[in-house]
Amino acid sequence: MPMQVTTTGAFLRGLKKLSKSDATDTIAALEFFVADHRAKALNFEPVKSRAGYFTIRSNNKVRVLLRQTDPDVFDVVAVGNHDYVYVSYFRK
Repeated sequence: MPMQVTTTGAFLRGLKKLSKSDATDTIAALEFFVADHRAKALNFEPVKSRAGYFTIRSNNKVRVLLRQTDPDVFDVVAVGNHDYVYVSYFRK
């Protein structure tokens, strides 16, 4: 069964801040995720410090933060470079 994704306001605001190329890569990565979340190119992996959170890579520099709400349903929470995604969302 394909994954379902719902975008959040924070993700959409972050997407607007990306370059056109990075934004295009991000949309393509999400479409790829919906079709085949196990694709190696996405580097789909859990966030070790937060249960229920995962990341995918849209390209070498952009990460997409996902929050799992059901087994096949994810909220797209944030997008940006590694430091932005991890530091901004998981401060201690």
